[in-house]
Amino acid sequence: MRHQFEIHFVRQGRKEILRTAHSTMSEIIALKIVIIESGICAGKTQLLRSRIELIEFARRLNIHSVRWNRASHTMAFAERTKLTSQTIELVDVTDE
Repeated sequence: MRHQFEIHFVRQGRKEILRTAHSTMSEIIALKIVIIESGICAGKTQLLRSRIELIEFARRLNIHSVRWNRASHTMAFAERTKLTSQTIELVDVTDE
């Protein structure tokens, strides 16, 4: 079963979030996803096996503070609020 995950990181001083679907997630997988998303060929990450090697490689790309969490919802709070604010109350007039 695939789960939704969010990967939070800082690249060149800007906070960014990636959303991805995987069966599992770990710090190593999150680091590899961020490195690949930054434009590096996936093949280059195959040789990087340890957490320390991946962190050093990410630092060279000016990427740091990589963390991940399982997404607790698929819709952002703002999206849910927008939907609920546009609801129309229906009134049953057949009983009158």
